[in-house]
Amino acid sequence: MNKFRQMTRWDRFCAGELPFEIVIAMAATAGPIVAGYRYATVAPKSPVLATSMFGAAGFALVALIWRAFLRNRKAQNANELHALDGVLHSLHAILTAGTTEISLRICVFVPGKEPDKCHQITNYVGVEIPNGRGRDLPRRCGVVGTAFRMGVVQYAKLPKNTNVTDYLVNVHGFERDEISPTQLDRKSWSGIPVGDPGNVVAVIYLDSDKQEFFGKRNHPRRKTLDAATIGVAKFISRT
Repeated sequence: MNKFRQMTRWDRFCAGELPFEIVIAMAATAGPIVAGYRYATVAPKSPVLATSMFGAAGFALVALIWRAFLRNRKAQNANELHALDGVLHSLHAILTAGTTEISLRICVFVPGKEPDKCHQITNYVGVEIPNGRGRDLPRRCGVVGTAFRMGVVQYAKLPKNTNVTDYLVNVHGFERDEISPTQLDRKSWSGIPVGDPGNVVAVIYLDSDKQEFFGKRNHPRRKTLDAATIGVAKFISRT
């Protein structure tokens, strides 16, 4: 099954559609409510039992409806992230059109819970096994951190005859133990901020094994990335 397809109405029902969940909650508490009413009217000598049954039914109804709200919100957020993944897949296809020899990874970062962190909300697109979602990155380093801090598009490429680890440490502020093995074959990087300087809500991160992948100013790929921020902003504002 393609996990990036749009959810059908039945999918949403099963994943936490609010009206559906509320109907289930009412049905689940109908028995205790009827029984409590019966004890209150038919057997008025048992007011404590009747009150207890009404109370239990009311508590169950509130709990189930609250669960419905939470499940519905979770289902909506999951659907938005799937749609955002779809945007990134489309962007990847456009940027790599006409070639099969380029390795390109794309993901999206948002501000982390801690002010000095960025949080990766999508897995990498462009890798065989999706990974990366949920990790935090210091804002002090890399094109992602710079894009967040300055609110300006960042492009970087590895100078010729330069060790990539030394370059990331000396130019982009990484500590050596923060550099993962998957970064060692990268030769170009980009961080595209979504939002205005001082109010960046997300950064689209890309890296490639081709040194000149992003080209120079006015390169078609850069124009494509400028347009991509609109699509990403649409989903970020709703997640």
